[in-house]
Amino acid sequence: MNPTVSYVVIMLRNYVVGFFQQRWVQVLIVALLLMSLYALVHHYRSSYIAVELADAPGIPPDPGRRKANSTLLGVDSDSDGVRDDVQRYILALEIDHPFYKRAQLQYAEAVQLVLAGTFTPEQADDARGLISKASGCAWSATGAMQWSHDAVRLMEIILNTQKRRSTYQSIFPKGRNLSPSTSWDSRAEEMCDFDINNLDGERRR
Repeated sequence: MNPTVSYVVIMLRNYVVGFFQQRWVQVLIVALLLMSLYALVHHYRSSYIAVELADAPGIPPDPGRRKANSTLLGVDSDSDGVRDDVQRYILALEIDHPFYKRAQLQYAEAVQLVLAGTFTPEQADDARGLISKASGCAWSATGAMQWSHDAVRLMEIILNTQKRRSTYQSIFPKGRNLSPSTSWDSRAEEMCDFDINNLDGERRR
């Protein structure tokens, strides 16, 4: 190798090594690594699904990740009991099944009541009954297999922050809030809080 080139290479190597041996550089690198790790953990613990929906009556605006996840209960601009981002997710599902979508909204509302502190740990059975009823409504719309799969995904959307998960788990430590029943499909009118024969009407309260 040309002596001049060798000299330049050695000088550059010594400069780089010396640069990274400086205390402030090492502190900066550690800080950047910690920030990256925090960002990854925060992304995992605080997820958000943004969906494209045309403006129309009954569709709330997208609140955005920061606003939607800044508080335990999030944003419910139309005060229907369902968080706006969750409502938009359900309405955007690519299924032509109004009954099923309404049933999922009922389920989301039941879970929101748990997060809102409507139930104490001592009232877990009452909370479980409300969620089980909503689950039965969804089950009657599509069957146990489909709903069991969709319920897991819906819960991931609803409990998308550590605070929401821990609050829900304070009521249901083992998460056992679903109890499928073969008689649900014959009692849909009792399980659903809306008129199953008139899906354009308002949900009963």
